[in-house]
Amino acid sequence: MAINKKLKQNGMPYIPETLSSALHYDFAARAKSWSIEVDSLDYARRLDKDDPLRNFRKLFYYPKKKSFVEGSETVEDENEDCIYFCGHSLGLQLKSIEHNLQSVLQNWADRAVESHFNGDLPAALCDIPLKENMAYLVGAEPDEIAIMNGLTVNIHFMLSTFYQPTEERHKILMVDNGFHSDLYAVQSHIKFRGYDYQKSIVFLKPRPGEQLINPKDIMNVIEQQGKEIALIFMEGVHFYTGQLFDMKNITRAGHKQGCTVGFDLAHAAGNVELHLHDWDVDFGLWCTYKYLNSGAGSMGAIFVHRKHTSENIILPALRGWWGLSNEKKFDLSRTFEPAPGADRFKVSNPSPFLAAMILANLKVFKEAGVDRLLEKQRLLSGYLEYLLMKHFPPVDEEEARRPNIQIITPSNPKRRGCQLSLMSSVPIEIIDDQLKAKGILCDVRKPSVLRVTPVPLYNSYKEVYQFVHTLKEIVSDLPYREGSTK
Repeated sequence: MAINKKLKQNGMPYIPETLSSALHYDFAARAKSWSIEVDSLDYARRLDKDDPLRNFRKLFYYPKKKSFVEGSETVEDENEDCIYFCGHSLGLQLKSIEHNLQSVLQNWADRAVESHFNGDLPAALCDIPLKENMAYLVGAEPDEIAIMNGLTVNIHFMLSTFYQPTEERHKILMVDNGFHSDLYAVQSHIKFRGYDYQKSIVFLKPRPGEQLINPKDIMNVIEQQGKEIALIFMEGVHFYTGQLFDMKNITRAGHKQGCTVGFDLAHAAGNVELHLHDWDVDFGLWCTYKYLNSGAGSMGAIFVHRKHTSENIILPALRGWWGLSNEKKFDLSRTFEPAPGADRFKVSNPSPFLAAMILANLKVFKEAGVDRLLEKQRLLSGYLEYLLMKHFPPVDEEEARRPNIQIITPSNPKRRGCQLSLMSSVPIEIIDDQLKAKGILCDVRKPSVLRVTPVPLYNSYKEVYQFVHTLKEIVSDLPYREGSTK
């Protein structure tokens, strides 16, 4: 308890030891200077008052309690906003999207076929304005970005090109218990190439009794089996635990062994700091409806490092006419002349309606600024962790009969994003149902995780405080396990 001893000597309040040193002193110093207890509504409100991003919340629609609480006519404050901690699954709707969509509709109505190349966000060119803002968000060059398809479709496109197995090197390295759609895609490509996916997939697994994958184990597997691994394909942020992987060093280690390295960034884009170009990642892909708030089923995006396309080293294994250069798209040529950069992977014309939704959100991200978003993310998730650790401390064997909550996401802010994953000693669905009944939206991922995600663009510190104290009330009312002496 060295840190808390030092805090006590300086007259600062207790902070759970699991938080990083920087957050220890940050929260404690603020509490001392404001003369406010960290675990208080006044403290949360003060954080909100000092939040430079506080006004961005006004740009989004917030669901009301009456939309989710059964028998809402009996609920107090049914028109009050829900506490929405589900941005890891579907981001909130940006109000300006309606205007943007109406502009595209009007352009179509006014110009018909001429709307392909004229007017507001012309259909044939609608993805081009997105590239620069998307590149800014993921640390890439604009020509390394293409806006296209859905997430799993893009996984198939990338695997068809970048997975080139040989008898000596045919394995794909993945995270165990990763998102199942990624697994299905990998299995299908291994089978399609004539290999047995039972033998050709190497799974990274937590150590016995642990929930997270030890970074040393990742490096050891790459070093020991790298010569047999054709492709390292991992989630940037694990959808279940919220663990952020060290993509920079994983890429470096993979390349040292001759592996191609790609990442599913569905839970990373718009959530954590990314430098895909500088990290020398070969390819990446992500959706835009989670942290990027662009609506369910909106177009995804890909990153392909410039080194692969600058001299046509890589050509798409699956091709379509939209992968041609703009000068050649309508020439009806029988020869595929690839577009510059990642655009060569496109196969069909993009939807201007979806492009309008994505562009509106990318502009908001640019206005908010990645650095400010990351700083608030660190504080927001840190405040959530602090309150959870205070009200749900680790329990000993005797106390294990009572309901308790455990955070399985890394405590180190450099190893996570917005999401904290919670495990409960009682069925997590029971807790989730009671949270919804009180107008608090998180979500459950089987077998036993409640994902809780305060998003810096539209969530507040007050909401974090209210969530934890509501959770405490719910858990306190749950029955003890059999044999308890409550």
